[in-house]
Amino acid sequence: MNPAERIRALQDNGQLLAHEAQRLLDALDETLERTLDDTLPETLEHGTDPDPQAPRDEPQPTPLPARWLTLNAAACSLHVHVDPQSREPRLDVHRGELHLQTRDDGWHVHQGDTEGNAKTRPRILQHLQPAKATLTLPQDTGLHLDVTAGTLHLHDVPALTGRLHAGDVEAHGLRAIQLDVHVGDVDVHLDPHPGTHRLRLGVGDLDLHLPHDAHATLHGHVDIGDAHAPPPFQTQRRGLVAASIEGTTGTGAATLHASVGTGDLTLHQGEHHA
Repeated sequence: MNPAERIRALQDNGQLLAHEAQRLLDALDETLERTLDDTLPETLEHGTDPDPQAPRDEPQPTPLPARWLTLNAAACSLHVHVDPQSREPRLDVHRGELHLQTRDDGWHVHQGDTEGNAKTRPRILQHLQPAKATLTLPQDTGLHLDVTAGTLHLHDVPALTGRLHAGDVEAHGLRAIQLDVHVGDVDVHLDPHPGTHRLRLGVGDLDLHLPHDAHATLHGHVDIGDAHAPPPFQTQRRGLVAASIEGTTGTGAATLHASVGTGDLTLHQGEHHA
């Protein structure tokens, strides 16, 4: 059930009056418009790649990998995995254009002829074929995203940071995360290092998987939608459409902040970490 259907169901069940339901639907429309129309152009005006090792407003997960690769793309479908025997990243492009470069600040994958210049992305989105590729990373290499639209599948990448404006993320084997996704679905398997981790989703569903022996404290919040979690985590309905998850497993050495604007937040625990 999508967010609009959920609001209408609450109205049909008598939990919302007609004018309350309409107010929520209007707010949902405004959220989508703000995400797609306002946030994206503002971000695309930045002319330089964000530095994944630069200071941030919020604490970074610790420890961070010693090496990073930055993905700067307008539209792509990417499978990323780790080769412990490799010393350099390898990019295999199956469709479209993606280019791998070594720069002073680390490795970069960029799209088309823009070399990562975000100012030209509106033109790219109109004329460039979405790229499809496989990226192989050396061990202990983190991935930083600056992606407009994409589908990302990650396997055993230790750390993920950055932003995805529209698309889906599936990640297995993460140890650290600081990620913003504006619109899409996110499915993350995380065995968090001690430290602070953050995952924010604007519109979509977020599934978070923790191993049975994780040491983490979760602070989860949903503005419009549902929250689900097994014991010892507790879910609570806040008002008519908001929900939260709070709880600690193990020592709670890692702190994870997870938020969803419109959609569902689901915590899974008990899966063994591979």
